[in-house]
Amino acid sequence: MARIAGINIPPHKHTEIGLTAIYGIGRTTAQKICTTAGVPFDRKVKDLTDGDLEKIRDEIGRMTIEGYLRREMSINIKRLMDWVAIAVSVTAVACRFAANAPRRMPVPARVRASPARWSRSDSRLQRLREGQHG
Repeated sequence: MARIAGINIPPHKHTEIGLTAIYGIGRTTAQKICTTAGVPFDRKVKDLTDGDLEKIRDEIGRMTIEGYLRREMSINIKRLMDWVAIAVSVTAVACRFAANAPRRMPVPARVRASPARWSRSDSRLQRLREGQHG
């Protein structure tokens, strides 16, 4: 079983598909890795030689993947959430989405009257006026 970047690559899949098991590597990136490493796309992972695996590891080592990529993305998201919170407080705009969405609080819903409900209540009022109960 091939282990690349701390991830066990499925042995019965093609190299192109097996590399997508690593977080941060999709199909196009896997194809680029295979072409630069000189490994055919349709070769199974279990059929790769140690030299092929080393070439693939070297190519993947140049990329930001797995834990580093997740950490970088979470930092970027937190930075943007802080930016929205600062922008809302500085401009003093009472935007219900910008104020509540970053804190994962429920956003106030828009209250609307549905036409069917009004027509039902109107018919009930008319029956009450005419003296019919029920």
